[in-house]
Amino acid sequence: EIGNLKNLLCLDVSENRLERLPEEISGLTSLTDLVISQNLLEMIPDGIGKLKKLSILKVDQNRLTQLPEAVGDCESLTELVLTENRLLTLPKSIGKLKKLSNLNADRNKLVSLPKEIGGCCSLTVFCVRDNRLTRIPAEVSQATELHVLDVAGNRLLHLPLSLTALKLKALWLSDNQSQPLLTFQTDTDHTTGEKILTCVLLPQLPSEPTCQGEIKNNTHMATRISRS
Repeated sequence: EIGNLKNLLCLDVSENRLERLPEEISGLTSLTDLVISQNLLEMIPDGIGKLKKLSILKVDQNRLTQLPEAVGDCESLTELVLTENRLLTLPKSIGKLKKLSNLNADRNKLVSLPKEIGGCCSLTVFCVRDNRLTRIPAEVSQATELHVLDVAGNRLLHLPLSLTALKLKALWLSDNQSQPLLTFQTDTDHTTGEKILTCVLLPQLPSEPTCQGEIKNNTHMATRISRS
């Protein structure tokens, strides 16, 4: 019956023990804010894509292993918070979110990022801290509004040279990063032959998973890419 609430603008069902969302949620066609943090959700129904006015979607601290491709149909989405789930990757359709400005997928199990992430032309803050990433796709530089990139706590060997095309104000590579500025060197990936960026904090070393009880919100100002 929740799908009958055609005029509902905001729905917050955080801190319950929800194991599923009804497919009928697709009927909430006026919804702009959906907050379902701190539940037991393992999936989001495909009907989420019917929410064309949805601007804010927060599904942090659940048990999601994947996002439906339908999330790319949420054309008004500006903020997507996926922190502390079990995601292995993000859907390719994420590149269709042209209004998305803030994407946070910290503390998941991401092993890769889709190259389509470059299609998020309004993205300004992209956080994928504490995952299992070994590389960042060069296409991320197509998100030309990107100012903050947080990739600390991953397994990156290097960064794509294309990042120098961005006007980054903050690039976070490590919790122990003490310098306000980092100097990057250009190198060659001997496996692929492509030009890459490296620095004293790369490659990253795998770290032990952080217990949820020890997790603290990081609000560090990060470092700026040097174009030297």
